[in-house]
Amino acid sequence: MLELGRILSRRGHTIEFATHNGYEIWLKEYQFVKKIHLMGPPPNAAELRAHSERMRLWDITQGFKEPFISRKLFDASWPRVYQCLKTLVEYDATKPDMIVSDYYVDATKDIHFEFKVPLAVVWPQF
Repeated sequence: MLELGRILSRRGHTIEFATHNGYEIWLKEYQFVKKIHLMGPPPNAAELRAHSERMRLWDITQGFKEPFISRKLFDASWPRVYQCLKTLVEYDATKPDMIVSDYYVDATKDIHFEFKVPLAVVWPQF
């Protein structure tokens, strides 16, 4: 997603990044990010390790049970993430022209429908 942001920045777009607390460290190499919006704590380290392992071992021929276990984990943050994003899109000064979102962030889909902000969803685990 950040590489996509780099390309859009080179084309003249202003890039802002919303993420969980502590993840802003990812942005050290991405100086084009003009502003960071923190949306509260992430899942704990054990939950994230389990998620990574599930995705690493997932066999699509066995169905979608494993990815949906992770969806449930990330959906738990929906109220907080939705409220943070809503605060941004309610005002013209902070409303983005477009949102690029991870597959696991359903709050962005609700923001898209409620506030008519164009949305692209990516699944970087693939």
